[in-house]
Amino acid sequence: PTIASNPGGTGQTIIDAAGQVDYVPFLPNGVDTQPAIRGFQPSIADLSITKTDVADPVSAGSTVTYTIVVTNNGPDTQTGATVSDTLPASLTNVTFTSVVTGGATGNTASGTGNINDTVTLPSAATITYTVTGKVPSNAAVGTLTNTATVTAPANTFETDTTNNSSTATTTINQRVD
Repeated sequence: PTIASNPGGTGQTIIDAAGQVDYVPFLPNGVDTQPAIRGFQPSIADLSITKTDVADPVSAGSTVTYTIVVTNNGPDTQTGATVSDTLPASLTNVTFTSVVTGGATGNTASGTGNINDTVTLPSAATITYTVTGKVPSNAAVGTLTNTATVTAPANTFETDTTNNSSTATTTINQRVD
């Protein structure tokens, strides 16, 4: 089709007012990721994220550690994906580190507080974040819930969005002295 990102297209603009045609995995608008190839080539990905916690349960006054693994299951490299994790406000002394495999870039190697990275993930690449934080000694018995999310860049056809967020729920026990 002829669209702004594919000005060399020789076809007519796609119009499906009744919404009867399934264009997936071909998109009627967006960015043609390979304009030199005939046809419209959207970026396709299956980004996923997992989050686990250690120790669980945790006692008030002790440290909890989260491991977050972000993966691009492919097939295309994703430039401009975002990884975010807003940690519970009750955690103190929050620090994190990250390690990459498969050529991933853009991650913050280490830091404090929340994670908010814009990254490049080639197919099969991973970023593993290790986050630690202290549960206040006066924390109430209950649970600590935390969710991490990965979001594909705009104009990416995401094949499975059910794995784009992961939640860890940690049980807080009474402080043991």
